[in-house]
Formats: sequence, structure tokens, C-alpha cells
Amino acid sequence: IQGVVESRGIGLRPEWQKKRNNMKFLKKLLFALVPLMVAGSLASCTKDNASDNKGGGEDGKDLTLQLEVANADLQSLEIKCTPSNAAATYMVLAIEADADKSDETLIAERLSALEFEARLQGEKMEEYVASVQKTGTQNVIFDGLKDDTAYNIYAYANDSKGAVKGAICKIEARTAAKEALSLAISVSNVADMNAMITITPNDKEATYFYDYVKKSDYDAWGGDEKTIAQNVEYMDQAIAYLAMAGYNITYSYWLDNGDMSGKVENLVPETDYVVFAFGMNEDGTITSGLSRADFKTKSF
Repeated sequence: IQGVVESRGIGLRPEWQKKRNNMKFLKKLLFALVPLMVAGSLASCTKDNASDNKGGGEDGKDLTLQLEVANADLQSLEIKCTPSNAAATYMVLAIEADADKSDETLIAERLSALEFEARLQGEKMEEYVASVQKTGTQNVIFDGLKDDTAYNIYAYANDSKGAVKGAICKIEARTAAKEALSLAISVSNVADMNAMITITPNDKEATYFYDYVKKSDYDAWGGDEKTIAQNVEYMDQAIAYLAMAGYNITYSYWLDNGDMSGKVENLVPETDYVVFAFGMNEDGTITSGLSRADFKTKSF
């Protein structure tokens, strides 16, 4: 089986290719419970706005709120919240937009998550709300957000359990989008039977596949246009062969992330080679175009 796999250019990877698992279940669980997540533009709740917010908080009668995004990154945002009454308490919630659910439903679901979070921390709901509610003008930073994702940001005067008192101020916004994945490949210290390969992605967390083959084999695949599809097919075949032998191998076996640099050996002298790479997720989704670099080994 190993021979079949290696003959297709996707053999066992060298030791210097480190693998990292980016799927962090606990982080995802906590993210689902985070009460404050946002992105946005500028909005003010006034009498001319459908989401005019009146009442709320012990000192929040006739409270109006203005929300503004001070900074937006891929996974964090800074939101400026300005209330008309500095003494009034208010909640700021950011919830991933869902066209199939009303604002009331989304807020109710988030408050249920807040209550669960309070129990995890051994607190009463009133204690937890007191720790997250706001007063006065606040610049709030929210981390752990999804990139290029629409969020509804809600601000409202609240009671002791976080429930809405009065109307809701709402704006819609989106986190920043990731730059398209690019993979820079360089080849150095080329000798007769070895060379140094370096791959530098612009996104250090993105996973990618790479390999090197003789140019004659590369051209036989059909060149640049067919290389990605051909190598995905080889991976599928390898997964099937290995499964018959009792191995549970997935695409992640061949994927790497971050900067890679290492020496490849046992090359054929005076031979043209191609190093290629393309972005690929663990589920097999292709996330970039093809990058390549050509080199020729020296004679003895």
C-alpha cells in the first residue's frame, strides 16, 4: 500500500513537516457562549429610528444609545457605545445574523446562553449580568469572532436578569474578510541530489498541500490546470487503499500550515523538478489557486 501511495507523489511526509490540529472543540464551545460579539457601522437610537430605546435600567428612563465600530479585524472588534444617560445600565449583545429568526428570538436565545454561562461559573443570573452590563460610554473589545461574518448588534436598557426594558437599538455589521490565501515557494541550495524547499503562506493558520515531482510527471498530469484535481484524486485513492488495510487516514494527513523549510533528498541529477502547493481544508475544500516553482538538479 505504501508503495502505491508513494508512486502517486503523495508518500509519507518528511519529519520536518510538522502537523498541527486547528480544531479546538473547547474554544468553539466557549465561543458559542460568549455574550458579547460584534461588528458594525454607526447607529443612534432616536425617536426617528424604528429601534428607539426608551426606559430601562434603574436610572435609564428615556435612554437612547449610539453604537459605532471603532475598529474591525478578522476575529476582534472594538465597539464604542454611547448612552444618553451615563448612569443607566445597558446590555450590548452581538449575535450572528440569522434571517430566519426574529430579534426577540435571537436575544432570548443569547440570554439563555448567558444563564448557562452563569451556572458554569457558579453565579446567579443577577450576579453575572451585573458583571457584564455597561454604564456610561464604553469601548468594548470582542474576540473570537468569525471572519467575514454578518452580526446583529443589540443594545438596550436591561433589568437585573439582562432582559430588555424598552425598545432595542440595533445595527448590522460584518467582520473583516481574510486575504486570499497565497503560497510563496522558493528553492535554494540546489545540488545534484538534493535541494532546499521553502514555502511561506500569507495566512499561517491556513492548511495546504504541497509536493515536488519530476517535471516530466507534472506535464503528464496536464500541467497547472490538472495538478490540483490529480493530486486530490491520488489522496482519495490513498485513503481508500489505507482504509482497506485498517488505517483511518483523512486529508489532514497530507496537510501542513505555517512556514515550511526543509531539505529534499534522493533527487536525480540533471533533472527538471516542479514544487507545487495549493490551499486545502481538512474536509477537502480547495482554498487557493496553484503555486509552483521550477528547478533543475546539478550534474555529479
